[in-house]
Amino acid sequence: MNQALLLAVLMLAACGGTAPAFAPASPKASAPAQLTPIGIQISAVGLAFFPLFVAKDLGIFEKHGLDVKLVAMPPPAGVAAIEKGDLQFMATIGSAA
Repeated sequence: MNQALLLAVLMLAACGGTAPAFAPASPKASAPAQLTPIGIQISAVGLAFFPLFVAKDLGIFEKHGLDVKLVAMPPPAGVAAIEKGDLQFMATIGSAA
């Protein structure tokens, strides 16, 4: 379930929405009454995680009922935060080797 939700969030972040890139959507206009809080760990604020920041700024997460908090922290701390329940997902980069 969590992997499917993460995949959906990342796909939405990559695809954008119907709003033009130069005019952020108003999240308050289309946001549901109750947003689901989601914490996503990122290892650094950089281009690798740019789609997540764009999706947040354009209100795409809010449009789909998610209150996303992007948290920059080292991956080992992210694993501990997920185990503790403080975060729900990790967005990581790296090689499979």
